[in-house]
Amino acid sequence: MLRILLRHWWTISCRTFDWKRLGVVAYFALCMVFGMWMGFEASGNKMSTLFHHPDSMYYIVPLVVGFSVSEVLMKLFLKHDITGSDDYVHTKPISRRTWNSFLFALNLVDYLNWAVPVLVLILACLGLPLGYALLAFALALLVSMTDGLLITAHHKAQGWMFKFVLWLAWLVYYVFAAVFMVLLMPQLSPIWRVMVWGIVTLLFAGCLFIYMCYLPHYADYRQQQHVARRLTSGHLLSMDWKMLMRVKRFRMTILLVSAIFVVQVYLNARGNNDGVYPRGFLDTYLLMPIFFPAIIIGQNLLGVESNFLHGLLTRPFDMESLLRRKLLFFIQLNALLMLVLLPGVFLSYWSLGKLLSSFIFSSGCDLFLLPSCLFSQRLDLNSTSFFNYQGGKMSFHLYGLLMLLPLMFTFALYHFLPSGQLVQAILAVIGVVLLSLSPFVIRRLARYFWTKRHQLVETFNQ
Repeated sequence: MLRILLRHWWTISCRTFDWKRLGVVAYFALCMVFGMWMGFEASGNKMSTLFHHPDSMYYIVPLVVGFSVSEVLMKLFLKHDITGSDDYVHTKPISRRTWNSFLFALNLVDYLNWAVPVLVLILACLGLPLGYALLAFALALLVSMTDGLLITAHHKAQGWMFKFVLWLAWLVYYVFAAVFMVLLMPQLSPIWRVMVWGIVTLLFAGCLFIYMCYLPHYADYRQQQHVARRLTSGHLLSMDWKMLMRVKRFRMTILLVSAIFVVQVYLNARGNNDGVYPRGFLDTYLLMPIFFPAIIIGQNLLGVESNFLHGLLTRPFDMESLLRRKLLFFIQLNALLMLVLLPGVFLSYWSLGKLLSSFIFSSGCDLFLLPSCLFSQRLDLNSTSFFNYQGGKMSFHLYGLLMLLPLMFTFALYHFLPSGQLVQAILAVIGVVLLSLSPFVIRRLARYFWTKRHQLVETFNQ
């Protein structure tokens, strides 16, 4: 039965091979090699001196573990595993054990699991003896296969509880790696370092595979819903949060952008940046993590709903309530990012008044995102925005750039007005005025949308 599954997978792979993913992997590999070459040339050294050191073979384990972290992030974006069986597989008497063996076999032949080990082999051959280079390749391949099992188990797990256990185990694995490299590794020879860490990685891979085998599929444990709930406003609002967590195009972008801006805000507030940035720049930058995630979603407001807008129009559909729900969702998103920045108040990085005024002003400026419902375009729900320009339309990208005007306005206030408290009061008043105007603006937008609904629906599907 495993042979039938592998033959079926090979037939599908030959017909639907993802050349774009292979190109992205090759692109990153070339960028990594070119970046290392440029770094060595800029420092006055040659690339061939990378491992030309008396103790170079002692750094095999740190090299492999260092590549592993970036490798997991790359596979999280690019590795798409077949964890659920299709209609053809359901017609065959395939057991759970056979299916899990099939998932393990796919990890062995996936070229993503071979890309980093081959790169490690090339780097090791530049200066290490052939035996140590092959030893580094074997350890890198074992670690890469383990990372691939982690991503496969992540895709198979249904629900955050099962995924939380996986990433917690991965964190414990790397904490043990740090302890091993600091305390135990100096006492061992190069070969024993690789052997011991290979045994630890093999044990971790075995635990991952056993956990993946016992992971329930959603059809195995999810009970049938017998009670039909009424679609109230609360349930409709929760649909926006579910959309954010399930649509790959928004989920990964929001997480990465929010993490980058939040870390940058904290680093700027902690460091001594006197004279580095213009006056008022750091105060304005506090708006970026609060307001920018809403811009990413709001510049194509009905991108998700456009996939089933024809069905909505056959129901008693209320566009005004939809726009009101979108505005409330953006405000909740701003509030969530504000809570992430709240510890900075207790660390004296910024005042509570500055944080609250930024939140109120961002919530008011969310009103400017609602007119994008008139030129939204359907988005693919199952693909990420990484190297993906599906639905690329100049109108909503330009509209997203217009949303930078409130940031420029805030920077001008902080730069030219002498008092920061005065700027905070002005921003709070503007935000309250915009929120008070939201019912009137939403009503006019909904009325215009309803009069042009047939023309707009055809535009959405282009």
